[in-house]
Amino acid sequence: KKSKKLLIYDPMHGDYAPRTLVEDSKGNVWIGTYGQGLYIYSSEQTLIKRLSGDDVLKSNTINHLYSDKNNNIWVATNEGIAVQEVGLPIGQLRILMPEGADAWHIINAISGDDSGSIWCSTKSGLFRYLPSENRFLLYDESFGIPVGGIVNGSVMKDSQGKLYFGMQDGLCYFKPS
Repeated sequence: KKSKKLLIYDPMHGDYAPRTLVEDSKGNVWIGTYGQGLYIYSSEQTLIKRLSGDDVLKSNTINHLYSDKNNNIWVATNEGIAVQEVGLPIGQLRILMPEGADAWHIINAISGDDSGSIWCSTKSGLFRYLPSENRFLLYDESFGIPVGGIVNGSVMKDSQGKLYFGMQDGLCYFKPS
């Protein structure tokens, strides 16, 4: 059986190399790129929508994509995070930006914890977004979080609910409470 392949390479338009991928609850594939924004393809491999800094995103550099337990799609960019809430039309993103210096805005990876909070790694540490309160809590080296060196897209949650963030020099892990 011949397999299908999805090819979106066009050297005239820049770097389309997929950097991060996630499937949404409808079977659509979200492709985050370095410098060309987001592409959303249907399960039939047709382009549904392209999202970029020219329209809804603040940055075309997509570092990580995450689907939470409610099937919302979270987008980590070099200028904050965006969320595509389930039930809203594709492309109707909500932009979230933590307060603080620019280093807090470059989001490397996203994951959720068992309580529904969203955790994001940055060059300055971690932040926790509380969706029910629309509030950010920032954690830096004063909380024992190693600063710098967190690798794009390097995150996981284990079966006990511990979060692991990959760093150039090892792992930062903890159990959110």
